[in-house]
Amino acid sequence: MTDATRERTRPLLVLLFVGYLVVLGWLVLWKLHTPFVGAGMGTIKLVPFVRTDEFGASSPMEVLGNIAVFVPFGVYFGLLGRRWWAALAVIAVTSAALEATQFVLGIGSTDITDVIANTFGGTVGLLLAGLVGRRAGAALCLVGTVIAVVALLAYLAAPMRPMAAL
Repeated sequence: MTDATRERTRPLLVLLFVGYLVVLGWLVLWKLHTPFVGAGMGTIKLVPFVRTDEFGASSPMEVLGNIAVFVPFGVYFGLLGRRWWAALAVIAVTSAALEATQFVLGIGSTDITDVIANTFGGTVGLLLAGLVGRRAGAALCLVGTVIAVVALLAYLAAPMRPMAAL
């Protein structure tokens, strides 16, 4: 791909990435509900994946969901030309920051399992970006974003909220 083509796709990728980050924050912090702040500090689970005295084991569907929602993070970073190790560090730090925010705002459980799963998902995304290339990756991001927006709008318009049970 030429530098001119790369420069034409960059603003679109940045715009799509920003939109993804807004939805990611809303999804991780408030599970697509109206934003709120809890009454006190949240809880912390530092033992990954397994049941402890205070917490249940991580649900396989929750772990897979955490992986899936961070795959686009890796794809965007990979397509925006970041070094893989720097992108991986940003993915891990972003995941940890979102989990810490849940604790500080008292809006959920801070779980190391989520950080591990999110970072793994971002790694998968980085690998995908490397495999598909910039042009195909930009098209993939555009299609994926449109599908996600349509799904989000359908969810918001639905009378039942299946995520409320999670």
